[in-house]
Amino acid sequence: MIRQQASISRQAVQYESRPNDIWQYDVKYYHIIDENDLWVRNLLNTEGGSLPRFTHRAPQWYRSGWFSRGNGVEANASVAYDSKNVLSFGAKYIKLSWNTDENNTSYRHDGNDARRSFYVENAWSADNRTWLTIGVRRKDVTQDFRDNDTATQKTTSKSNAFDPVLNFTHDITKHNTIRLSAGRSHVFVGSKDAAGNIRSGYPVPKPERNSSYELGWKHKFGTKAEFDLTHFRTEVRDRITMVRYGRDRVLENVDKTHIRGLELSYRQTFSPKLFGFANYTWINAKDESAGMTTIASGLPTQIFNLGVTYREGKLRSTLLGRAMRARLDSSGEPTSAGYFAADLDLRYEPQADLGIFLRVNNLFDTDYQYRWGNPADGTNFLLGVDMTF
Repeated sequence: MIRQQASISRQAVQYESRPNDIWQYDVKYYHIIDENDLWVRNLLNTEGGSLPRFTHRAPQWYRSGWFSRGNGVEANASVAYDSKNVLSFGAKYIKLSWNTDENNTSYRHDGNDARRSFYVENAWSADNRTWLTIGVRRKDVTQDFRDNDTATQKTTSKSNAFDPVLNFTHDITKHNTIRLSAGRSHVFVGSKDAAGNIRSGYPVPKPERNSSYELGWKHKFGTKAEFDLTHFRTEVRDRITMVRYGRDRVLENVDKTHIRGLELSYRQTFSPKLFGFANYTWINAKDESAGMTTIASGLPTQIFNLGVTYREGKLRSTLLGRAMRARLDSSGEPTSAGYFAADLDLRYEPQADLGIFLRVNNLFDTDYQYRWGNPADGTNFLLGVDMTF
């Protein structure tokens, strides 16, 4: 039996310019608290478990928790320097410190994760039917990890990336729009995941590099409904995936992954107070490594999402549902069961710059995994207030 308790809090202070200003900007400050206490009860053979007896290293009950604290700041600005061009730029910095512990042993690890990013892009409008956006992003990540059980020496890694992006949109007719986008992105391993590899004696994976292309068509059925069809393609170098070596579960890179897919989306406005959406995604992904091509393990093959939102005065409620088919391993066998889960979001705005929200995640307490080896939390709640100054 596993019982998991989590507490996550993100506080943000935000300053914004007014929409009619030539210059528009916003500045956000974050304070993040993330805590997780995990209690596990082992079972003896006589109880249907796998332990012949209880020992100090395998007690009946033991606890493994992790805790994160951090602060960050984000600033964005844009300026319309002529009638056809808008220049946007911004920066973000966030640093998290974290530690893990276990109260039955002296096992403890800690580290830091600092991320900096900068971007600049220009949006050009040829006329009221055609838009083109070109931009670049720069990311830098510095991570360190310390194993207090075995050493006091700190292990530090640094990574950076420079990514371009392009988006093109054109209204063919009043009811039909086509779009094309292309770009590159990087995914960096988190400090806690890097720590797991280091502790088990495996190298830290390189950043994942994604080159993505998308071609889409949108059709509007009057003013109350629209349909969207998208074909996407992603070429991934050094895809990060979790693998098992004996008792160790670590992250490693896959040389190449080829992802192809289609997405169908439909939105409907039923009344001024009620509207909803549904979308379906089909994915075909193949790994290429050491001259062999196999099914890309751990990636979903089919995803379905739907939601409905109701507004009444200052109150808004949203119910979201998501279903996912079982992920497969490289031989086509499922690594985790498919699932359906739902979330509920309630929001009350007594005035324009103040919001009170309640989020109920995993409403039906579904037992599922986001990906192999990462079980989702059971039903949990988040109550908060946000303000705009």
